Amino acid sequence: MQQYGGVELSTSYRFEYVLHGLTPYIAVAGNFLDNKTQVKAQTFGNPDRNRLFAQTWTFSANAGAIYPLTERISLNFSLFYTPLWVKRPPATDSENDALFNVRASISYRWG
Repeated sequence: MQQYGGVELSTSYRFEYVLHGLTPYIAVAGNFLDNKTQVKAQTFGNPDRNRLFAQTWTFSANAGAIYPLTERISLNFSLFYTPLWVKRPPATDSENDALFNVRASISYRWG
C-alpha cells in the first residue's frame, strides 16, 4: 500500500517578441511517502514473508524550456533532479543515489 501527498511550485515566463516565444520554467516539489509492502518471494530456497515499511520525504527540482516551432508544434526540453537517500544494511550510513534525467519531446496541440 502506498499513501503519499505532495506539493509543487512552478513559474515560467514567455519571451513573446525577443526570443520568438521561448518559455523557460522552473519548479520545485516536495512529497511525503508512506509505503508498506508484503514480500512474497523465495530467498535461497526459503520463503521470505517480511513486511517492509518506509516513511520519507523527497524533494525535486525541474527546469526546462518550451520553444514553439509552429502555432501548434513545440519543442520541449527539461532537466529533473531529486536526491534519494538510501541505507543499505549492514551499513548504517545513508548515501545519495540521486535521480537525474534529461527529457526532450515534441508536442502537438489539437484545436
